[in-house]
Amino acid sequence: MRWRSIFSKKEREMEKELIKEIEKKTFDYFQSGFMCGEAIVKAINETFGNEETRIFYKTATAFGGGLAGTRKDICGALVGGVISIGSILGRLKVTDDEKLAFDIAQRYRRNFIKEFGSNNCEILLKGFGKQKDWLECKKLTSKASGILAAILLKKGIRARPKS
Repeated sequence: MRWRSIFSKKEREMEKELIKEIEKKTFDYFQSGFMCGEAIVKAINETFGNEETRIFYKTATAFGGGLAGTRKDICGALVGGVISIGSILGRLKVTDDEKLAFDIAQRYRRNFIKEFGSNNCEILLKGFGKQKDWLECKKLTSKASGILAAILLKKGIRARPKS
């Protein structure tokens, strides 16, 4: 019985490391010029998705800086995460089940608002005050990717093997 608890602890540590890697990857993508929504989709989908989910990187472009750069409405990091959820767990046929995708997206939204106080880009930006090089947005987007990764892992969605 003792080996099982050691294994579980080791597995939890590995998941924590994976979440840190995803957060760093997200920050680095944002730093390199991708916007919030794009950065989170790239990091999450590269970790949990497959080759088919790559097309969704482009889907997130219009959600950079709130809605289409307006810095209004919904935060692009939240939308990027939801795009990733749909691209990884979404339905291809009406007979496919949407419950897991809905559950994860609802948890992600709840945890996002709990962590950051809002899901509205304009409100979040006002709370940050003056930023240099969008640093606070980069930190938020990075943390949001970690929140989503933790939910995915908790729900049994595993990272694909590194190539």
